[in-house]
Amino acid sequence: MSDEFPTLEVVLLASVAVLAWRGLLIARMRRELDRALPRLLAAVADASAPGGEGSPRFGPALEPLARAALAPRTEASGRAVAERALGAVRRVKSAAARDLVICAVLGGSLVYAFATRLAVSPPFFVLGGLAALLLLLAVKDRLALARSLAAAGTKLADSLAARPSEPPPNAARRCRKCGEPLPDSLGPEELGARLRELGTRELFVCRRCGRIEGQAALIGSAPR
Repeated sequence: MSDEFPTLEVVLLASVAVLAWRGLLIARMRRELDRALPRLLAAVADASAPGGEGSPRFGPALEPLARAALAPRTEASGRAVAERALGAVRRVKSAAARDLVICAVLGGSLVYAFATRLAVSPPFFVLGGLAALLLLLAVKDRLALARSLAAAGTKLADSLAARPSEPPPNAARRCRKCGEPLPDSLGPEELGARLRELGTRELFVCRRCGRIEGQAALIGSAPR
């Protein structure tokens, strides 16, 4: 029995532990993507969904796409989501290709060590084979994640295209009853003290039919 410290075996053991942990993270990322995508699609369809710092989290895989999808609506929203999805897919596929190259190098090293009867212990081949297997599984999981990201980008882009566009900022607000363009909201002086106490934010009065539309903050304080 050799008294030399099994350096190669220790390095391979550490590599196997890291690869196993990384594989779990990739699998978890895929599961989070599958669970979060329906919520993100619902948020995109909801015109009032937040898109800033207070927006909900959708996991590391979907977060870049979510920021683009929940940004203020513009004509480029769908294109921005598609571009981010394409960039994410490229990065994931690049990582898969890197793992495949490392696996090929490791496999070649194992074959060389066996063919030349290199002075290594049997655990070296066991750990090396396990590391190669974990690398192949990582390639498989990364490619599956890339397909999921591509599908998510397509669904988000389609959802953005189907979502009704916002009116221009200077578009006239119209009465819901007769369709007449509404004048500007009444100012603080015109609202009166009682309406200001209710936290009235805006109040519109149609000049044609007299319909009143508005919004108040303190709903519970409204008289009954």
